[in-house]
Amino acid sequence: MGTPTHSHNRPLARFVALVTAAGLLALGQALVQVPAVPQPWEWLALAVLAVACAPFSLRVPGAPVHASLSDTFLFTIVALYGPEPAIVAIAADGFLVSWRRGHPADRILFNAANPALAMWVGAQTFVLVRDRLVGPALLGVDTAVPAIFAMAGVHFLVSSSLIAVATGLDKGRRPFDVWRHHFLVLSLSHAASASAALFVLLLARGAGVFAVVAVAPVVGMIYPVSRHGSVGSPTRSSTARSWIGCTCQRFARSRQRSKPRTV
Repeated sequence: MGTPTHSHNRPLARFVALVTAAGLLALGQALVQVPAVPQPWEWLALAVLAVACAPFSLRVPGAPVHASLSDTFLFTIVALYGPEPAIVAIAADGFLVSWRRGHPADRILFNAANPALAMWVGAQTFVLVRDRLVGPALLGVDTAVPAIFAMAGVHFLVSSSLIAVATGLDKGRRPFDVWRHHFLVLSLSHAASASAALFVLLLARGAGVFAVVAVAPVVGMIYPVSRHGSVGSPTRSSTARSWIGCTCQRFARSRQRSKPRTV
């Protein structure tokens, strides 16, 4: 039986249109403001890393949790340069992955707009927490911890909830049940990405952003060992097979099947 398309589901179509419009509005605002962001070569290098590392994750030792390298760099971009470069980068990632898979235009737009909207909300949370703690002063490690974790938590809740609602409307299931079954466990992976972002932030502050770029190829060599040396590997959930699968895959990369898979 084929997966039903949202063209035959008016509530789903309206929800997708609303999310897409809001996400494109956030992306449009970021595109207008991003040329004024200082140190463009630095944040552009991190943005390219975020997009390039989207398929990769690193397993947290001793736990069935994988830290997304893409989210790690995106959170670092927000902490160093503000929301705009991160919003553009995450939208570009969603667009490119969906376009390469040959998705129709509405899916491509949704897969670019949904993460852009979630990143916008998460980044605004970071700015709010940072300004309440230190105002315009330089962000220190003690204040970076609550700001980055607040951003990661809000980003995760918004993006996963939007996907859960769309999937629920598509499949005729309760969105909360979809979220609890497919995404709740992934909150640990998002927390791991936030922790990794703190490390990258410290490295960028101490040695410079291009030191982070120089270290990135080492991660590329570590990844195959980390993946094949673990029990099972990150796989997409069954939800990702629906028409919103590309966006859902951003979270499902961190999830493992209940049974180990032979590598």
